[in-house]
Amino acid sequence: MKKQILNITAFVFIFLSSTLEAASVTINTRSIDQGIDNSDFISTWGKQTSVITSTSLDEFTGFKSGHNSLSNLSVEFIVGKTADWGFRAGLDAHYGAALYLDGIEIGSRTDDLWWARNWNHSDVMNLLGNNLISGAHILDIYWAEACCNGVSSVEFITENSGWESLSVANLEAASPITDSDVASVPEPMTLGLLAIGMVILGTQSRNKGNDLSYKILNKKDEND
Repeated sequence: MKKQILNITAFVFIFLSSTLEAASVTINTRSIDQGIDNSDFISTWGKQTSVITSTSLDEFTGFKSGHNSLSNLSVEFIVGKTADWGFRAGLDAHYGAALYLDGIEIGSRTDDLWWARNWNHSDVMNLLGNNLISGAHILDIYWAEACCNGVSSVEFITENSGWESLSVANLEAASPITDSDVASVPEPMTLGLLAIGMVILGTQSRNKGNDLSYKILNKKDEND
C-alpha cells in the first residue's frame, strides 16, 4: 500500500512538473476584411470574418505577418517566483498595436509603427516594470499592417537577465520551476490530481481483487 501511494505521489509530481514548466508561443494571423478600430484590437480581431492561421513557434524573431493583415501573438508562460518583467516589441504595424498581460492592456500605440530593426528606435514599444506573481501568465500582442510586410520581433527582460529573444527555451530558463513551486499549486488542481491518483489506486486494488478471486476459484476447481 505504501509503495502504491509513493508511486502515485511520484506520478503526480512528474505530471505537475511537466505541466508547469511548459511555455508556448503561438502566432495567429488573418486578413483584414472588416476594418480596423485601433482603440480596441480585441474587438477588431473578433469582428473579422477571414480565416485564422495559427502557428506554434519556438521563437518569435523576424516574423513577417503579410500585407493587409491583423496579427495576434499569444505567449503562455510560468513564473516561478514573483519578479518584475519587461517586454519590448519591434513591429511593422501601420495601424498600431496593443499589448495585454493577463487580459489587461499594458500599452498601446495608434500611430504607424516601423521599428526599422533597431531596438533603440522610437517606434519600439517598451513595457517595463510588470510585477508578475508566481504562476501562469499570458501575454497577448495585437497589431495590424497595411502594406510592406516588414519583420517583427519581441524580447523580454527579468530582474536576473538582460534582454532576451522571446522563445520557449528562454522563457522556461528565465524562471525555472522549483519543488516548492510545484508544492504550491492551487488547491483545485491539487485536489483534482489527488482524485486521479485515488482512481488509479482504486483501479489497481480492483484488479488485484479480481486476480485474487480468480485464483481462489481456480484453486477450488482444482480441489473439486
